[in-house]
Amino acid sequence: MPAATPPSPPTAERRPQWLLWGGLLGLVAGLVLWMWSRSAGDPQQLLGQGLSLLAKNETREAYRIARQLQANPASVPQGDLLAAAILLESAQFEPALRTLVGPSKNDATAALAYTLSAEAYYRLGRWGEAVLAAQEALKREPDNLMARRWLAAGAYDLGSVGMAAEELLKVAEGDPRDGRAHRLLGLIEKDREQFAPAVDFYREALRRQPDAPDRNEILEELGDCLLKLNRFDEALAALEDLPETVSVLNLRATCQAGLGEADAQATSLARARDLAPTHLKTLVASAARATADGDLDGTVRWLSAAVQHHPHDSQSHYLLAQALERLGEGERAKEQFQLFEQWQAVEQEFTELHNSASADVSNANLRLRLGDLALKLAKPELAETWYRAALALDPRLEGARRGLDRVSSGRRQ
Repeated sequence: MPAATPPSPPTAERRPQWLLWGGLLGLVAGLVLWMWSRSAGDPQQLLGQGLSLLAKNETREAYRIARQLQANPASVPQGDLLAAAILLESAQFEPALRTLVGPSKNDATAALAYTLSAEAYYRLGRWGEAVLAAQEALKREPDNLMARRWLAAGAYDLGSVGMAAEELLKVAEGDPRDGRAHRLLGLIEKDREQFAPAVDFYREALRRQPDAPDRNEILEELGDCLLKLNRFDEALAALEDLPETVSVLNLRATCQAGLGEADAQATSLARARDLAPTHLKTLVASAARATADGDLDGTVRWLSAAVQHHPHDSQSHYLLAQALERLGEGERAKEQFQLFEQWQAVEQEFTELHNSASADVSNANLRLRLGDLALKLAKPELAETWYRAALALDPRLEGARRGLDRVSSGRRQ
């Protein structure tokens, strides 16, 4: 039995859906002033007026302007573009895309048409097409931050985090008031296990938007990164005012263990067990506390519960094998080590394929395999993300559709 420390779990625990930007409202902020600078009655000026009305939920007036523009052969592209924006705001994504075909062929409206197409494709889950549409918008208008946002969103959900990070850095530079790009950059670096830059990104996100709607999530992820850097006091400070969820209590317990606060750690773990008695991290942390207290029987008891409820977790099998070996139970230890090797191989394949997916934004079969592996590892939300990414690239991929059906069936059971 090797004496090495157990491996880390698979990296890149991607969220099933990332924080979306506000669509048309954010787009109008960057366009209306320029459009209104045109002469009165100019089609672009009227388009800007209509978009501004739509952003204020004055849809009837926006529709009136769209009809006015469409009635004039010289301003049909602007009228169709405004009509498509109205459809997009009412979640009629397919009709919006059909209406955007004409404006995308007109020099005056192409950049905005491709930007709105990118949003429509993204919200339909057609992320590959969203990326392509955003890239077309940027060819015509390199300073189009909304197109960069949708490009980053599509690339991220396809698993191409390198491309997403590159675009997010440009978004952050172009809009110093918006912290959402830094928030996602922090998550990307956290998934890459680059915790120091992740801390910087999270803190910049909070500086830019102190009252962000996802502030608690940011603080929890920040605390996790600080913990990984052994900056326990800073991590506890980040977690201090958060509600006592299982994940927050586990993070606090690990920080308290790092600071030698055994009683505080025991209290945090007891609260976590009350909330979720079979939670994996709580069981593993409880085993670590028992080991520190010299209670090897307790260690085996907690880890046995971990492998019972989470048989796909290689780390739990490894730790249980070590504890059993120390108790002199060699045969049981050998069995657990074999299970560790089995599941570690699956985790390693997942990580390697994830890295490949990051570099290959167009490979649907690669994403299908990632979905299958995530489902095998009992991570249904992660599996769903990869299956949807595969279908975004190839809607005819039956294996991905069957995978989504398995995820849905598992939820109903």
